[in-house]
This record gives sequence, C-alpha cells and structure tokens, in this order.
Amino acid sequence: MSVDLSLPRIIIIEGLKRKASDAGTFIDEYLFDIIVRDSNPNMAVEKYLKGAQQLIEQAEE
Repeated sequence: MSVDLSLPRIIIIEGLKRKASDAGTFIDEYLFDIIVRDSNPNMAVEKYLKGAQQLIEQAEE
C-alpha cells in the first residue's frame, strides 16, 4: 500500500524536516509517530508492527 502526500507549501515541508531532525528521525517516521501517539497502546503497537512489516517488504523488493 502506498500513500502519496502532497504538501503545497515549502514552509510546511521545511518545518517537518526540522522537527523530524530535532527528534533524530526522518519525516515519514516522525509523521507515523504523531499518528500513533494518541492511540490506544495496543493499537499503537499494531500500527508500528504493520508499518515495520511494510518497510521490510519494501526493502525486499
């Protein structure tokens, strides 16, 4: 599954890059963390595992 996100303003992208860098991570990981942060802990673990599995599958391709 692939999701394309198009942000119209360079300011938003640069802000995300800066915040991700400050957190010691990449933009995609930073956004993923934001998405699961407020989730139920069990659901957060499921989302992390699914995300990790997708990254493994992409790396194998």
